[in-house]
Amino acid sequence: MNWESPTEIIRRYGITTKDSLYNHAHVTGLMDRRNRNVKLALARLVEHAGEIIPNANAIVQAAIAIARINGQGVFIERQERVDLTALWSRMTGEELRRYAESNWEVMALD
Repeated sequence: MNWESPTEIIRRYGITTKDSLYNHAHVTGLMDRRNRNVKLALARLVEHAGEIIPNANAIVQAAIAIARINGQGVFIERQERVDLTALWSRMTGEELRRYAESNWEVMALD
């Protein structure tokens, strides 16, 4: 599946609106195929970076995006959160005391 401008596709095939194009792409499964193909498109951008005059930020952002796409072509936004209240509720009194003593400077800044 090749990447092409939606505007160009609309012009070439006489489609009236972008909404019509996107609705067709969703119904026929083309959007799913395109989304799985994002990694390939980004990889091409990075591979051809030496042949064009890109700005460095675009190349770095493409490389970061590639790293976030899993084997199924799904973009994964990694987030990590720690619920300290839940952690503390599982600690024994002794563990809480040691934690507080070892982290008192950090806790004082909060």
